[in-house]
Amino acid sequence: MTLAIIEEAEATIRDTIKAPGLTLERVVEVCGTYGASFSYRVNPTATMGFGTPWYRTLSELLSSVLDTLEHIQSKGEIDVNIFSTDLFEWLSAEMIGHNKTVSMTIKDVFEDKVGGPRGEQTKIIVSFVERPKKLILNKTNARAFAASLGAETDRWRGATVTLGVDMVKVGGGNVPSIRVRGATPAAAKTNVRQNAVDVQSNGVAPSAQDDMFGDTPVAVVANGAYEE
Repeated sequence: MTLAIIEEAEATIRDTIKAPGLTLERVVEVCGTYGASFSYRVNPTATMGFGTPWYRTLSELLSSVLDTLEHIQSKGEIDVNIFSTDLFEWLSAEMIGHNKTVSMTIKDVFEDKVGGPRGEQTKIIVSFVERPKKLILNKTNARAFAASLGAETDRWRGATVTLGVDMVKVGGGNVPSIRVRGATPAAAKTNVRQNAVDVQSNGVAPSAQDDMFGDTPVAVVANGAYEE
């Protein structure tokens, strides 16, 4: 694939983008596959980078990106959450929103190469049962998972995790970042379910069970269903 053809694809995407703050950084070819990296200006002093999935051909990448942009843009304005579209492969704080949480089940944990404005890097990735979006682990969330689920990532599968959003300082500004609110191992969930059955068999009212396990977090979005 010649550089001129890739540059032509980049020009087509840039001409199509109307979403405020969204910028195409570049289209790249790696081992015969194609991806695009974007940046999104969260505020005047902070920018977040995102990459598309890898496609077998440049035409497939271009078709996917253009179709997604057409879907999310209406008269120059975003009419849906751009981060929930197929354009972005990864789970982001903007999908969850402030003062909300999402609970999902870990499907797998693996290493993969992630493209971005700084090039390709190897990251630890967490996938989920309920949603196709995957989480790129940073050090803060990796430590939180390890504290609750153990250091061996093979034992994380089947665990229920609750994710929220905190504002963190990046450069000269604050940006939203996903943070682990809690994680329950699969084995522990089985024990909790069995204990609940035992309590009900002893005649304890469901409301009393709720008190025993604490308050339900406000605006929890269960099973990966993101609240608008």
